[in-house]
Amino acid sequence: MEGDERFLDMLNFGVSPQVPDSPVGEQEMPPTQEVSASAKAKSTKGKNWSSQEDELLVAAWLHTSLDAVIGTDQSSNSYWGRIYDYYSTRKKVAWPVRVQNAITCRWSTINEQ
Repeated sequence: MEGDERFLDMLNFGVSPQVPDSPVGEQEMPPTQEVSASAKAKSTKGKNWSSQEDELLVAAWLHTSLDAVIGTDQSSNSYWGRIYDYYSTRKKVAWPVRVQNAITCRWSTINEQ
């Protein structure tokens, strides 16, 4: 039964501010880190895309994809950078700011549909 108690003590490790059976001696537990509300707010999802934003993104993709001068002789980063530039310069001021990664992700969602 003593082994069971030791196992239960291990499960409760960190619950009390001190570790009673520490081989090194009595030690204080380091304080736990709590995520602040402001840190949680930074990881929130962006605003939903409107149908007008989707239409502009499709137009940006078409404009960039059908460019016969540059064609396929560009890297993926350059390609999506050009789509991002087209979108950003033609979007309405009231629309939310979209980063290049958001545009790429939204395009994959549109393309799947």
